Amino acid sequence: MRTTVPARISAYVRGNSRSVLPALIVVITVTAIGSILLATHAATTAASSEAEVGTRSSNAKTVSDSTASGSSAIKFGTTPGSNCAVPDRVTVTSANQATYPAYPLGTKVYVPMGPDPWGGCFPGPNNTGVPAGTQLTAYTGPCLITTANTVIDKKIVNCDRLDVHAQGIVITNTQINGRVYVDDTWCGNSSFTITDSTVITPDKLSRALMYCNYTATRVNLSGGGSMAICSNCTIQDSYLHDPLEDPDGKAHNSTVRIWANANIIHNTLWCNVRSIQSTDGSGESSGCSANQTGYSHDGNPPHNSTLKRNFYAAIPDGYCGYGGSTGGAGANDVHDIKFFENIFQRGNKPNDWLPNPVYICGYYGPITSLDESLPGNEFTNNTWDNGKPLQDIQNTWSDYCGSQPQCTW
Repeated sequence: MRTTVPARISAYVRGNSRSVLPALIVVITVTAIGSILLATHAATTAASSEAEVGTRSSNAKTVSDSTASGSSAIKFGTTPGSNCAVPDRVTVTSANQATYPAYPLGTKVYVPMGPDPWGGCFPGPNNTGVPAGTQLTAYTGPCLITTANTVIDKKIVNCDRLDVHAQGIVITNTQINGRVYVDDTWCGNSSFTITDSTVITPDKLSRALMYCNYTATRVNLSGGGSMAICSNCTIQDSYLHDPLEDPDGKAHNSTVRIWANANIIHNTLWCNVRSIQSTDGSGESSGCSANQTGYSHDGNPPHNSTLKRNFYAAIPDGYCGYGGSTGGAGANDVHDIKFFENIFQRGNKPNDWLPNPVYICGYYGPITSLDESLPGNEFTNNTWDNGKPLQDIQNTWSDYCGSQPQCTW
């Protein structure tokens, strides 16, 4: 490669050769070497390394970012966990061991609002929902939105059901006392995003977000029988918690049910509701089926769905998660259900159906109905809240269960 010196530089050098020439030689040499290196690198395959998977310094951390490759990015200038409401993992002591009876003194455990293993903070009331200090005004628009790209920002919406019948609806910094709804017959031509918002659902038989084609980021969701049905959707960095009790003892609660193409990424899922016995003689009771559900027998077998880096809070009933293989006509249509790097809280409610009661997130266990023999189904790098691999303890209690259905994790 030839490096040409401009004429004006050549003229300057002729008049100042003693002082300038050595420096100019250095400049030309460096330029030539740089050009050669650039050409050499350009001729090779592009590097595929990602900064967020490398070793980080003490003032850099990995944060969730759905727009970045791998859904994560590097944030500089902060100490990992320093901006979390709970600044460090909780240490089990004699004062709090009743809350963490599964662990010996000195164990460090992950908790909601505290630092996660990836340099961020688990979602909770402090980092989801309408940001503190936001001034809200009453929403006076329609409860049936038919205009594409409608924006609702800094509002209080009192629609029992905010129906979305258009593409590209944007909801930000808003409190909704009701739910946001894309009917499953409108999935082909309706969509919305909701960010930094709060949805409180007062009806125990409803869900805050339904059914399809939406993205929810940093949303605080509560109430209803569950918070969401997720089909062709992403729920990320959000706090799903506290469904409503059913005094009739009939409702089976959860926080989110997955259908097809669901992405449940870095959320706190807490089906925090009391179980109530039915009084009609049926023997039923209300309470949590799981934090996160998915069923093949209900006509919507889950597939192509990823559940990653979520915090599954311990609950007193059921399981903490479902993999979707619950039999029925859709049993063979379940595939590519992937659980990656989730944390399951062991909790303080022991089961009483094993010979030696243990703390296993849900009453029956952490997860059920994930058939790993089906194509693409995977359960990888999931841990308990102390960071230990979940499957190590799972093998222990599976020995107690044999082939009982409730033990098919």
